[in-house]
Amino acid sequence: MIVIVKSEGKRFKVPFPTRLLTSKLVLRIIKRVCIKNADEAQKKYLEDIDFNSISNSMKLLKKYKGLKIVDIKSKDGDVIEIII
Repeated sequence: MIVIVKSEGKRFKVPFPTRLLTSKLVLRIIKRVCIKNADEAQKKYLEDIDFNSISNSMKLLKKYKGLKIVDIKSKDGDVIEIII
């Protein structure tokens, strides 16, 4: 997966390994760290996230390389894209 952010004439391209999002162990660690560092108001939302569904979804999306799943363009010219 590639995350692209364009803002104020600068472009950031961050490759993100999809293996991290398909591994249930890694997702449990991410969830634990996020909950540990979150405010009380945010913890209830983090606890409701089903990371197994995220893992299964990422496994299915790996079949569609090049698929643009997020494409946001603001009036200011900022762009955010996430491509599988």
